[in-house]
Amino acid sequence: MSSRRGSRAILAALRESQATESLDLPDLRSSRALALVAEPDEASLSLINDVFVGTSLPSDPEKVELVLRLRGEIRHHWGTARDAFLSIGRALRFAEERLTAQEFLRLRKSAERLFPFSDSVATQLRKIAEAVDSGRIPETSCPGSYFNAYQLAVLRADHLELAVKRNLVRPDVTRAEVLAFRAELKAVVGPSPNKAAVQQIEAERTRLIGRRRALLLELVGIRRRLRELAG
Repeated sequence: MSSRRGSRAILAALRESQATESLDLPDLRSSRALALVAEPDEASLSLINDVFVGTSLPSDPEKVELVLRLRGEIRHHWGTARDAFLSIGRALRFAEERLTAQEFLRLRKSAERLFPFSDSVATQLRKIAEAVDSGRIPETSCPGSYFNAYQLAVLRADHLELAVKRNLVRPDVTRAEVLAFRAELKAVVGPSPNKAAVQQIEAERTRLIGRRRALLLELVGIRRRLRELAG
């Protein structure tokens, strides 16, 4: 109950400070970012209380406002980063459609000379854009990190559906959450069909090479014996 009263007091102090004079804090906002929430809500303050429990920060309106500004600024730019890598992925997909296969292959091979990233990153960005544009991943739910977005984009349909149910397809999903989910899938499902097929082919190839070696040795022995019999 005391925590609830404290949150209300902080809310009142923040609203009063915004209504009267601005706090002497560094301006963390860009000209396009709405970093400071206009009306701090109890959910945000509850989060701050949880994060900074045991410190005096939750009872300091200036520091609370600083954290709220910082959170808003970062969330804004995190969304901007997502928009940027989606736009890049879409541009690369457009180029793939317009160029011939040979021309696009040349572009891929020279990716690091043409762009500030490798062909591997370019491929990941195209995969993400494809997943979003096809509706497999809603654009508003696409992770803000292209690494996380790619890890989800390459999931097969049933695994992606499970990720949605686990609330992993969201803008602020963390790398640790995504990697833990991928590890869980790998442990349950085992090697992917492609990898299993490659391993099976390699095993058969090794077996046949061994058999061929044995047959060649046998053939050498047969020829030697035939020469002895002919002599």
